[in-house]
Amino acid sequence: MNSFPNELETLREAWSHLDQRVSEFESTQRRAHHSYALNIQSIAEIIIAGITLWLAGGLLGSHFNLVLSKPWGAVPALAHYALSIATISLAIRRLVLTSELKWDSPVSEAALRVAKLERLTIRTTGVAFVAGLILWIVFPVFIAQVLFGYEMAFIVPATYWILNMFFGLVVAVGAFLLLRKQPAGSKLRRGLEGFMLGTALARARDELQRANEFKVVPR
Repeated sequence: MNSFPNELETLREAWSHLDQRVSEFESTQRRAHHSYALNIQSIAEIIIAGITLWLAGGLLGSHFNLVLSKPWGAVPALAHYALSIATISLAIRRLVLTSELKWDSPVSEAALRVAKLERLTIRTTGVAFVAGLILWIVFPVFIAQVLFGYEMAFIVPATYWILNMFFGLVVAVGAFLLLRKQPAGSKLRRGLEGFMLGTALARARDELQRANEFKVVPR
């Protein structure tokens, strides 16, 4: 009879160990899903940028004589070409960083790798946001050129191009100054960072932060 409490304690320890192992497995699976979502996002960006490159190259190639005689009309296609190449390069970089994430490694090590991916994503998304504000006028013009021809670029007066680009620059500077005045933990700043990171990366970061704070396996 005296051995019964010891056996009960052994069963409790075994059950606790089994529960911890199951929790670790579930956590690893959830984190692996984050990597899958991040990879899907990067691959989608590469596909979209590749299609844009094909459209821009086709537009310039099919109107090569006009490009030489009226180079101003090539600005929208060249802008899309440059942005697409940058997008593909950065997406490949994120794929590499995501592949280096080892979710079964210690929480602190995984958190450092996620932080590295987070910094890259925020910087590149911020640059893309500013470039989009300044160059927004080239996006509808490029679509019009693809659909209706190279000459569509000249329907928009040069002064209109310049004024809209200047307006975009003012908005970008204003947004930057407004963000700098916000405290680190403000709702606006957290919301903007979450938008720039994307759902999958933000969830992975938050889960690892909670695990690191409490020193427990994420559940």
